[in-house]
Amino acid sequence: MRHPCLILSLLCGLVLVAPGCRLDTAGLPENNVNNVNNDAGADVDVADAAPDADADAGHDPIVVTSEVRTYPVPASPANPVTGETAPPETQFVRVVRYFAENPWHQTRAIVLAYPGAQLGAGSYRTLAETLIERSGGAIELWAYERRGNLLEDRTGVDVALSTGDVDLAFAYYGDGAELGGRTFAGVIAGDTPSFMSEWGLAQEVRDLKMVLDFIPEDRRRSNVILLGFSLGSPFVGQFAAWDFDGAKASDQLAGVVMLDGGGKRRSLSEADYHGEGCVGSLGLRIGLDELRAHGPYVQELGLDSGIWIALELAALRASGYFSDPHAEVTDEVLRNLIGIFLDKAGLRLTARAAMAMLVDDQFAPALVMRAGLGTIAGGPVEEYESIMGGETLLRPASTDVLYSWVDYDQTDPAELSSVEEMARLVLSGPTGAMEWYAPVRLNLDVCACDGLDVRPSDDDYRWRAGLRVTRNSEMDAPVLFFFAEYGEIWDMSFIDNYLLSLPEVGPGRPNAGAPRDPALPPHLTGFSKIVAPRYHHMDCILAAPETGADYLYEPLVDFILANTEGTVSAPLP
Repeated sequence: MRHPCLILSLLCGLVLVAPGCRLDTAGLPENNVNNVNNDAGADVDVADAAPDADADAGHDPIVVTSEVRTYPVPASPANPVTGETAPPETQFVRVVRYFAENPWHQTRAIVLAYPGAQLGAGSYRTLAETLIERSGGAIELWAYERRGNLLEDRTGVDVALSTGDVDLAFAYYGDGAELGGRTFAGVIAGDTPSFMSEWGLAQEVRDLKMVLDFIPEDRRRSNVILLGFSLGSPFVGQFAAWDFDGAKASDQLAGVVMLDGGGKRRSLSEADYHGEGCVGSLGLRIGLDELRAHGPYVQELGLDSGIWIALELAALRASGYFSDPHAEVTDEVLRNLIGIFLDKAGLRLTARAAMAMLVDDQFAPALVMRAGLGTIAGGPVEEYESIMGGETLLRPASTDVLYSWVDYDQTDPAELSSVEEMARLVLSGPTGAMEWYAPVRLNLDVCACDGLDVRPSDDDYRWRAGLRVTRNSEMDAPVLFFFAEYGEIWDMSFIDNYLLSLPEVGPGRPNAGAPRDPALPPHLTGFSKIVAPRYHHMDCILAAPETGADYLYEPLVDFILANTEGTVSAPLP
């Protein structure tokens, strides 16, 4: 374990934080229930999936509620080199079910959402609330969370949230303070948990299939939409192409949604799988042999995993839950983190500005963390060459004045996402939106199957490894792709390759026989492709309901309701 001090230092090889570019379009936690939102939302006509402002006049505002369940899963194999097995407390996955407490309609669709790398179930909170509100409760969302989230120590954040004393979290993580008889042991170093060498694609498919099986079998093909974001996008594409002992996975899905990721690329050769590895979504290149021998086993973005704790501490200050988010940040841990990210010490920032510096597209070095949150105010800014991002970014120019933040809806034109919502999203329980310990093996296996071309033969190393991505040519469920203009996918040929690899929408579906024509509206085609101008990567799951309506939420609700039928009842067991 590393020392609990969270004054982070840079590590070498920051290959993840490459410059953002425009698209080339050529233990067992307690189960609980939480009320998470009381705002009203727009509705859609469930019969034809077209918005109708008058369809539900007179209804009370939709109240979105969540319930959390934790389920045991089979133990993963031991690391064949070190012999280490995963500790018992990691042999669980979580599901957060978001649904309407007072639905205007019976449930029509269950969106089973798989998270991106470095993200947990809480990352889908904003998306879930908006889909549920816009559909009048006809949609609910089940956010899956990988077993590695059970390694996180959220004691400090949880105590701060329950007591309203934010200083307790800073004392716990930064100063070694004891809370409830426990002290923080430090973050787990990336080269320590050798048992995570086996936490790959096959394990994740099995775990997610267990959750899918909670839904009655006769309602899956008609009512379940599988959705993924970032690394979750190629994952859900590979899940949809999986062979389950002779049965193709797509027969149990009504549709597939990929947000800023996915497509059909070149698979890794066997030599590269064992040797060089791949960059994939997170930038860490490592092959299986090296991974098993000494790691790193955890993706750390080139920084200590304490960065995610620091982000949660920043969110506590910026959320507005307990204290004035416009007050100046004096915590040394946050000041030092900002200094590292912006390569400039001594900056004076409000809590909202400090949070935005870590995520906003003008300032954040990490492409996968960016969103359009607004703009800075209070003093001059300057351009600089980021040693982390390898590109020209902005930062505050003065260390004398106090910088504040102008939120997304106060700029002209309006930006897409709220820094306040980002802060609250990061804090959403039970383990927050972030994943402290993202497994390297999953990224490697996804790269190995990126061509969706595994052959059912012992001559194929992926088949021998239990990777059953063999049924893509029979994947007959409708697909929706959503891309940020400044997101992760820069080459649309990946998407065109995927389009050409699929058959038409299969029989027995609401849009059976629909052409795979991206030029048609989402509710009429078997293959919808949306490129959203001005969006950055995190905007795809964080955009505010009003700013994200045209490109994200309306097409997504249309697609979901047009490709599901009847009703489904499936509370979490």
